[in-house]
Formats: sequence, structure tokens, C-alpha cells
Amino acid sequence: MLIPMILIWPYYKMLAVVVDLRHAHWFWITDLSSRDPYFILPTLLVISMVVTQRMTPQVGMDPSQQKMMTLMMPLMMGFIFYNLAAGLNLYYAETNLISIAQQAVMNRTKVGREMREMALKRARKKEKS
Repeated sequence: MLIPMILIWPYYKMLAVVVDLRHAHWFWITDLSSRDPYFILPTLLVISMVVTQRMTPQVGMDPSQQKMMTLMMPLMMGFIFYNLAAGLNLYYAETNLISIAQQAVMNRTKVGREMREMALKRARKKEKS
């Protein structure tokens, strides 16, 4: 999360000053430097964050904390991104979609299965202590 956040802040600042992006079209959005008129991208952002949270193994975490993180974090990000520039929403939603694909591949590989098994063993060991 740290690397995307480091990139989001300069990207947000850039959207406010770059003249080339003003009135730049992308599908239904007529201006990438203004907010999404139909709020499709913030909705996609929230949905993709929920999917990412559910796909990522969270072994050893308290179930109530896991439920809160799965729902509250995407809702907070949706609230923050609700009125921000469509270009920024597009960047973040696209980053989430790429991370979903990456996590799906990782979950199917041998290394991903081994990492999940190790995390489960650590969680069991922690519960016994």
C-alpha cells in the first residue's frame, strides 16, 4: 500500500496543473481532471478493494477485525475518492484490478500455497501459546 500511496499524491497534484488532461476524454468521462459524473469509477474502486481484501489471505487475524477491514477500508477509500479527479480514480481502480489479477495468479502457484500453509501453521502455533 505504501508504493501506490507514494504515487497517488503526486498524480493528484499533477491532475490539477496539467493542461493536457483538461477535457481529455475516456469513455463516458469528458474531463479526466474533474470528478466522474456518474460515480462509476469510485464504485469500481470500492468493489475492487472488497474483492482484493477477500482474495488476500488474512490468516491469524481476529475475525471481527478482518470483517471490519474487509468492509470499512474500502468504504473509507470510496468516501475519500468520491469527489476526486476521475483520472486519479481511474489510476487507483486500475491498480486494484491489476492487483486482483496478480493475487489470483499468486494464489494458484506453488509458492502461494506454501505461503498460506506457513501462515496457517504460524496462526495455529500462536493460538496454542
